Amino acid sequence: MGQQTTMSRQRRVMTMLALLDESAPETVQGVHYVISTVVIVDDQELAPVRASVSAVTADRPKHPVFHWSSEGVEKREKMIDQVCSFCDGIYTVIHHPVKPKQQVAARRAGLRVLLEILADNGIATLWIESRGAQDQADRQVILDAQRDGALPAQFSYSFRTKSESLLWLPDAAAGAQSDAETGKGDQYALRLQSGVAEGDVRRLNP
Repeated sequence: MGQQTTMSRQRRVMTMLALLDESAPETVQGVHYVISTVVIVDDQELAPVRASVSAVTADRPKHPVFHWSSEGVEKREKMIDQVCSFCDGIYTVIHHPVKPKQQVAARRAGLRVLLEILADNGIATLWIESRGAQDQADRQVILDAQRDGALPAQFSYSFRTKSESLLWLPDAAAGAQSDAETGKGDQYALRLQSGVAEGDVRRLNP
């Protein structure tokens, strides 16, 4: 039985997909953060998950893309429900305080930690929300991690636009943590803590 359980777990890990997004909030005191989050979903269920997530904003077909920072309570509540329903894990790295000109370096540091978490959990596929010119910096972090042996050579990644509704899941998770960090309310972060099976929040300071 133990061997069967281990083999089943190994197969399940191999079907996991990580999705990454970030939030870069500023407090009223002028303190900047970079909050990078990956959520884990089963890549054998992407079609139904995508359909369910997309339904959250289906009532506004001209502006379907979900952005935590500009959504009202109703849409936020529904997206948090999606995260709790479909995500097997949430891993967040909070880098603070961050000077405005150091946010790129902070993102690199946070991404490196998240990559190591993914490697530790045997997750070998990552989708990242594209940030245009910043994608090259993210790609270099991944290549460096592979060169250093922190990531397996077969680790795969791709950059997707916000039109990929699966990326709305890490957007919501990062946004919920952002609200908690900046004093806007921790109700959503607490819901994610209780509603998702596995998770971790790590903090980096300069």
